[in-house]
Amino acid sequence: MSLRVPPTKIRSLRREAHKLINNSKAITIRRLSSFIGKAQAMTLAVLPARLYTRELISCRNHFRSKGLDWNDPIPLSP
Repeated sequence: MSLRVPPTKIRSLRREAHKLINNSKAITIRRLSSFIGKAQAMTLAVLPARLYTRELISCRNHFRSKGLDWNDPIPLSP
């Protein structure tokens, strides 16, 4: 048995990743969480997906623990 991700979903996730990278100074915690959820939904088909999102989850949790709201902008470092 093999699991596959439709090409349209992969393109959509790639586009969103590029947008996050290009707008890294004005991203909200909500938008980051949305991207993380979409990437994690592919973990059964793309095994390293969870490893690649681990740092993003840590970043999100760090800012949430500081008391920031879901719509507050946060910086992303490369």
